[in-house]
Order: sequence, then structure tokens, then C-alpha cells
Amino acid sequence: MEYEDELEEEDVTVIYALLAAIVLIGLFLILFLWDFTKWKKKFVVDGTQILLKNDTSELYLLSPNTNPNYTHPNSSLQQQVVCSKDFYDEWIISLAPPSRTSGIAKLKHGDTVHIIHKRTGFFLHSHAGHPSPISHQQEVTLWPHEDDGNNSWRLLVDGGEQGFRASFVDGIKVRFVHVLTHKYLHSLPNHSHPIFTSGNQEVSCFPQDEQYWECYLIS
Repeated sequence: MEYEDELEEEDVTVIYALLAAIVLIGLFLILFLWDFTKWKKKFVVDGTQILLKNDTSELYLLSPNTNPNYTHPNSSLQQQVVCSKDFYDEWIISLAPPSRTSGIAKLKHGDTVHIIHKRTGFFLHSHAGHPSPISHQQEVTLWPHEDDGNNSWRLLVDGGEQGFRASFVDGIKVRFVHVLTHKYLHSLPNHSHPIFTSGNQEVSCFPQDEQYWECYLIS
């Protein structure tokens, strides 16, 4: 009897151990699948819609709803790009030149990209020879024609130079370097004009890489 009791106790112990193992494996799979789905959604891929917020001023990149053109001295007369605290615009970020893997290819540090203004379909653009209206740095505009090298920007992910966090993910800080002039997308606080920037904060290209932009996916 004692031997049979010992066997029964051992059987019960084994059953409990198996049940505990099954529960732990189930919890692990649930957590893994949840984390994987969450992780997968964070990556910014070719063709993603985003918001861009200046890390210094915490204002959003946009073009005013009235689509005004620059009119300051020596301007290009192209469409204004500014930063605002009250409004934001949606942008589409895509590989340049366009890729056949749109919606699949993950963007990463060092990629050359186009930043497309969703409402108008125009390209974020900059060019030498035209000063910004307030700081007299390099002007940043919207431009309707795709086949223009001045639409191209190099994506620099925070930490990418050191090999860390090289992938472009939701909420990360990035910089954009204008490919042809090697200047950085920039916005200075307290630089605005009622007409030349429609009362919003100026956006320009700057030779130093001191500013970041925060990128947020639009769900």
C-alpha cells in the first residue's frame, strides 16, 4: 500500500509539473506574439505616413492650409514650409528613387528618401541660392515635380553613426540632410513673420547638425 501511495503521489507531482509547464509555455507564447506584433508595427517602412515634430521647439512640420508661396526678397516663390504648434500635416516618407517594395522595405540609417506632403502630393524640397525669409539660411519649400534632385534627403537615425538603433522606428529621433547641398533640415524658435511664414515658425536648411526631428506613425 505504501508503495502504491508513493506511486500515486509521484504521478500527481508529474501531472502538476506538466500542467505548470504547459501554462508557462502558453504565457510565453502569448507574450512573444503580443510583443512581436507590437515590435513589427513600430518599424517605418517605405511609403509610411508620418508626422514630424521638431525636437527643439516641439512644433510640427507643415505647409499652411492656404498653400501660400514665399514672397520675401530673393525667394524662389515656391510653396511655404513651416512649423506650427496648433496644426500638423501628414507626410509620406519613401525611398528615393521609388522602390518596388513599397510598404515592405524597412527604412534605415543612411537611406535616401523623399518626404511627400500628403495633402498636396508635393515634395519637401530645398535648393542653394535662395535664402530662408527670417534667418537667411537655405530655403525649404514644397515642389510639385518628382524628377528633381533637390527633393532628396538622407535619413540619419539617432545613434546610427555608432551602429546602434539603425532602423527607423516610431517615435525615434532623426535628422534629414539635403543630399545636394549637405545641409540639415532645421527650424529656429522665435523666427516667424506674419506674411513670409504665415505667422508660423520658419523652416530652413542649416549647415550644422544640431537639431533632431521626432517621427510618429499615423495609425
